[in-house]
Amino acid sequence: MASQFLASYASNGLSIVADRTPVALADGDESNVLQLATAHRQHGVCELLRTGDAAPFFAAEMRAAGAYLHYVRRNPEGGAASRAKPFLDAVAGGYRDAAVAIGEVCGRWPWDPDREYQEDALYLQTLMDLVQGADAAPRLDRFEATAAGVDAPRLAVTRALVDGDAEGFRSGFADIAADRADQLTVWEAGGVLTPETAAWVRPFHLEGAALVRLAGWLGLDVGGPHPGVPGPVRAEPPAPFDPRAWERVPDR
Repeated sequence: MASQFLASYASNGLSIVADRTPVALADGDESNVLQLATAHRQHGVCELLRTGDAAPFFAAEMRAAGAYLHYVRRNPEGGAASRAKPFLDAVAGGYRDAAVAIGEVCGRWPWDPDREYQEDALYLQTLMDLVQGADAAPRLDRFEATAAGVDAPRLAVTRALVDGDAEGFRSGFADIAADRADQLTVWEAGGVLTPETAAWVRPFHLEGAALVRLAGWLGLDVGGPHPGVPGPVRAEPPAPFDPRAWERVPDR
């Protein structure tokens, strides 16, 4: 039954991609681009889980990152950094040049108190500093001051990345994974997360895959396995980043 759900959601993801891509090409807004990125991710993850082939996953992550990079370059003056989830697609997919390019724009965005929590923005922007090889300590200090007592697992993981602390990373990652598993259980029990959606959302954790990849880029030996991070997604992408790949809608 799970395989049937995965096939349906893989196809549904491509349908959304076909609808959203022309809008994004015509300078679509943030909401459209984020929905497009999510649809690419949904298709790639479902195909990975359904077939064991990681190639669709890497292609989907490339397209999600490329579409968002196109958007932020057209809108460089500001947005909600905490909503830059396709930055995580770029990192999780191993497309470091795309992650750097997104971070160069989104890392400069000021906090938008009307649209985001400050700790969420600082968390992603600290990761962006790390990807760019910048001094992440000042931003981490701001994140720590803002998130103290609010988001301890993410703070612990980020601190471990900045300090090069592999053991601290593993401990913090385990806490993030446990919190996520608990939240998914609550959502499933309450009907917020359907069994169909859970079939692909529960086995794959975008943030987790990005954190593990980033740790590797920083030279940390974080071992594994890690909940929500299937082994095949830790491989190197089969092709270099193509910033225009997203403009071509994949065949169904």
